[in-house]
Amino acid sequence: MFYSLKISLLISGAMLACHSMNAQSQLLTNGNFELGNVGFTSAYLYSPNNLVGPKTYEMTTNPHLGNSNAFSYGDHTTGSGLMLAANGSTNTADFAWSETVSVSTNTIYEFSGSSSTRNRSEVTSR
Repeated sequence: MFYSLKISLLISGAMLACHSMNAQSQLLTNGNFELGNVGFTSAYLYSPNNLVGPKTYEMTTNPHLGNSNAFSYGDHTTGSGLMLAANGSTNTADFAWSETVSVSTNTIYEFSGSSSTRNRSEVTSR
C-alpha cells in the first residue's frame, strides 16, 4: 500500500534528500536543486539575483550574488552546484520548499538535508 507524504522546509536549505533505506534511491524530484526552479512548490516569491526582500528565494551557486549582506560560498557538495537560497518570511507558516512523495508502509526512510544561515557555515541535520 502506498501513501503520500508531504515534506516541507520552513528555512532555506542547500540540499534535501529522501530515500528508502533499502533501495537507496532518491525519492525527491530535484533534491539537489541542480535542475533549477522545478520539482517543488514554495510559498516564497522566486526572485533570481534579488534576495533583499523577505519571503524570496532563488537557485544560485552563491548566496552573496543575490544579497550583498550574505557570505560568499558554494554548495556543500561540489562547491559549484546550485542551491536554494532564501530570505526568510515573517510568517512561520510560509514554507520555502515543499514536495509530496509516495511512501510505502513498513518501509524505513531517511530524510536528510543541509542548511546554512548567511552568517555561519553549514549546519547539517538528519
